[in-house]
Amino acid sequence: DDVKKVKEYMSEIKGSVVAIEDTKMSISLSPEEILRTSEHAVSQAVETIRNRLDQFGLSEPSVTRQGKDKIQVELAGIKTVEEEQRARELISRAAKLQLMAVDEDRAGRVYSMSNNEAATYGDVVLEDATNTQMKYLVREIPILDGSMLTDAHVGFDQNNRPLINFTLNAEGAEIFGDFTGKNVGKRLAVVLDGKVYSAPNINERIGGGSGQISGSYTVVEAKDLAIALRSGSLLAPIYVMEKRSVGPSLGADSIRAALLALASGFGLVILFMMFYYGLAGVIANIAVVINLFIILGLISLLGATLT
Repeated sequence: DDVKKVKEYMSEIKGSVVAIEDTKMSISLSPEEILRTSEHAVSQAVETIRNRLDQFGLSEPSVTRQGKDKIQVELAGIKTVEEEQRARELISRAAKLQLMAVDEDRAGRVYSMSNNEAATYGDVVLEDATNTQMKYLVREIPILDGSMLTDAHVGFDQNNRPLINFTLNAEGAEIFGDFTGKNVGKRLAVVLDGKVYSAPNINERIGGGSGQISGSYTVVEAKDLAIALRSGSLLAPIYVMEKRSVGPSLGADSIRAALLALASGFGLVILFMMFYYGLAGVIANIAVVINLFIILGLISLLGATLT
């Protein structure tokens, strides 16, 4: 009876498929739910990448979906290899922020504990972001994550080293305050993309819903990380499948070809109007030219862009 009740309860979870064999129960996503989740992940990635690039400072970046699981990104204005690398890292970075409690009871065994053993206690072993030899044993379920983040910006510590100040929403601030108030004397790990950036001791209850992420990065890296955090984390990893670069010479050739085509077409139209309609064609040509200058003048006056 208990197994039947559990199965009925689990079956009510939308998109889940429950299978029971003796006393073993397995739960998986239905094909429809897998498709829906995949669709949402791609759509969210398009929006997140677009938000990140808008804050990066490029001129009108283009982010469009291609097929089921591909995204095409066009970046105009990239001038150096360094800028291209920054943009690629900004696009592909997961930026998954988590605040996780350190398991103080078993922290002394972290270097001898395997991930499988840690999982039996509800823990996970994570490496330090700057020193891969240093490890932390943290609770697998985070206290809160980046979905509760409302702002992130670059600041500096007392030694003028860059850090990231972040602010939580009302729900996150309440959870953060309650947790720190009940865990004074323990450590709280700041985890970003599966790496521990810091694990400070909680000296008192922290209200206000704000915190810091410190690490050994440059000001530029800190700015890019803040952009990624503000824009939200990616639900699925991003991989670069293909890269194409259009150099200035190719762009100049395209402009010359376009101008030649424009001049040729315009000239042929004028000649046709003159020979076919005579004087009326000449008058029509003059009117078209005057109208063209009026339109260009208005566009220039209004500061509009012709696309």
